[in-house]
Amino acid sequence: MSLEAWATHLATVMDWFAKEKADDAVLVAAYDSFLDRHFTTTVTTHFWQLIEKFAQSDEETNAAEVVARVSEALDYLHSNAQAANELVSKLPESNATAALADKIPRYCRQVLLSRPKMTRRILSTFFQNQFEKHTKRLEPNAAEEDEEQEAAGDDDENDDSENFAAFCEKLREVHLIELCEEVFLQVLFGAIETKIRDLCTEIFEEPRLELVTDWLAKVVASWLDIIVGESDSAAADSWRSRLEFFALETLATLRIGELFDIIVDYPQSQPALDDLKECLQRTKQYAEVVESLRSSFQKRLLHPGAQTSQILRIYIAAIKAIRQLD
Repeated sequence: MSLEAWATHLATVMDWFAKEKADDAVLVAAYDSFLDRHFTTTVTTHFWQLIEKFAQSDEETNAAEVVARVSEALDYLHSNAQAANELVSKLPESNATAALADKIPRYCRQVLLSRPKMTRRILSTFFQNQFEKHTKRLEPNAAEEDEEQEAAGDDDENDDSENFAAFCEKLREVHLIELCEEVFLQVLFGAIETKIRDLCTEIFEEPRLELVTDWLAKVVASWLDIIVGESDSAAADSWRSRLEFFALETLATLRIGELFDIIVDYPQSQPALDDLKECLQRTKQYAEVVESLRSSFQKRLLHPGAQTSQILRIYIAAIKAIRQLD
């Protein structure tokens, strides 16, 4: 029997229970059993049929099609959760009814967790695609386009942004944001690593940390705001802190790996040292600094071909640089 059929049937059943003075708990238990079966069988089966192509294939997925299919599947899951909540709201008020209402988000999670690897795969593709679109909106490509193409692109991008916001709102309503947390954070970790490599690698004479933190605030934090909405500021603050620390750690690791070259270029490389010092104050990766210098000196300086004057010059520069990091 469908949710609609059960809803139609509910009034008659409740009248009978009232007439017979039957225990409301029996009625709630019957609906609990029905909702459990409904989500476990009907909803789960149809949900995965909507994205069956990807559930049965290990081939590279088309991002645009994944977005469309995931959106359609979530719409279906969301509509069933809403219908279930409406059905439960018509049951007699009791602790059992309240407990049944609390189970509905769990039923939704069970649908996704019935195929955990596939769920992670499609969500990863979906969120990666959405973050790339978000980045493109905030950091438009410098390539020239004619005015009509630009106007059409702006309309499409606005539609994408609104659709993603609506998608995330539905995730929140069925309490699935937490289930997606690991996936979208991994997307952001990868994006942060790529951005830092592009912005900072082998650029020593200009400060880069401020560019990184500005990008985090403009692009990453604004995307998180779309996902979280206004529902859970504590979770959003926690995610922002994790991502900020990861960015500092990633930049510090990059600069530590480049430290020998930074020392060779000192004092022109002072901005890179300043960035590294600021990162280390938060990340405390001092042991990595020592190990990196030891290894670099051993491989690149302390060898038979190195001149004594060169060794002394680099040692002196290293002492000055390390003092600034302390």
